[in-house]
Amino acid sequence: MDATDVRTRVVGEFLALAFGISWTGGLVLFLAGIGFDTVVGTALLVVTFMWGPAVAAIVVARRRGESIRARCGIARGRPRWIVLAWLLPVGLLGATIGVGAAIPGVSLTTDYATYFLEAGLSEADAAATVEQLEALPVPAAAVFVGQALVAGATINALAAAGEELGWRGLLLSELSELGFWPVSLLTGVVWGSGTRRSSSRATTSPSSPSWGSR
Repeated sequence: MDATDVRTRVVGEFLALAFGISWTGGLVLFLAGIGFDTVVGTALLVVTFMWGPAVAAIVVARRRGESIRARCGIARGRPRWIVLAWLLPVGLLGATIGVGAAIPGVSLTTDYATYFLEAGLSEADAAATVEQLEALPVPAAAVFVGQALVAGATINALAAAGEELGWRGLLLSELSELGFWPVSLLTGVVWGSGTRRSSSRATTSPSSPSWGSR
């Protein structure tokens, strides 16, 4: 099979719905006066953009009478690979710190107050949070890693599932006949061209008043 076997109509319908749902939802939140510099506003924006592709994939599959499970790539994974994917970022984080520390002129800082200020907290709240962290019986870094592992396996996984069902599910399966490199490039460009940029913006810079790239 070759590129002529790709169902361009299905791909086009999915993309139109995915971007339409995500950006329309974001526009509704904006017009409703939802502040994206708040925790609630950020959460609503992220969920809207991350689940737009999933809703689009489900609608496309249902309209064509196809299995949602099959079209969205829903399958039971192997436990050992799931655990590895869950814990591997911790090892990568340690390796990154090690490489950074080996570079001349680079040093590791634990100035958490600056981090909290950049995240949008007031000086008083940042100082209070640092005091709470320093009062804990374990290092603050361990607390952050633990929180990330718990959030990654729960609330973040639930939000990210929307993108996986759409981009890595339906879109990837529809374009798979193009071959590994073309389909990887196309899905990456489409994924990063709109919805991913906006949700990443809200996630990484919740205090920013605008949408767009980082």
